Amino acid sequence: MNTEDLIKRLAQAPAPAANWSWGLAAAGLAGFGAASALLLLSSGTRPDLLDAWAPTSLKVAFGLIAAIALLPFVWRAARPNVKLGDTLTPAAVFIAIAAIVTLTALALAPPDLRWVLWTGGGAPDCLIRIPLISLPIMAALYFAARKSAPTRLSLAGAALGAAAGALAAIPYSLFCPIDSASYVATWYTVSILICAVLGACSSRMLRW
Repeated sequence: MNTEDLIKRLAQAPAPAANWSWGLAAAGLAGFGAASALLLLSSGTRPDLLDAWAPTSLKVAFGLIAAIALLPFVWRAARPNVKLGDTLTPAAVFIAIAAIVTLTALALAPPDLRWVLWTGGGAPDCLIRIPLISLPIMAALYFAARKSAPTRLSLAGAALGAAAGALAAIPYSLFCPIDSASYVATWYTVSILICAVLGACSSRMLRW
């Protein structure tokens, strides 16, 4: 085997699959801290936070579980030439469960209250705030991901954007006064998907 054949074989071989990245984890925590501080300093928390600690804890858990479900997808998509395999399965299961929770909660609610419980009585505020809160987290994740040399930029951007949205939902939960399960399961999930689209649209920043 000559040198050129060896190089070709090495280039065709799949890169080792990474299940963890300390750089991305540190960037995610730093961005999460910055986003949380900005939200708390600019908007504060809901006035009845102490009385509403139980539903608020559930909303925090919702964002945390969403972020955990996205971890395999994020680690793989942010690396070059690594097969995604079934890394999207946990996120797909999470979305399916969120849909089931929404439908069940609405089915059990009184008919005249379903619309209010689903929308919070107006345009869902989280559709704007969660993407805005996610921006510092997304920027930190992008900075770290560039060192991993991703090659599928749109896919990597979508993964990082969704992860930033899931993390942004956690501090937003401390501000959000709406505790309806159908509202959280629907609009928090849609907000995370909006962040994924924003990530994909801004993926040129991942060029290295």
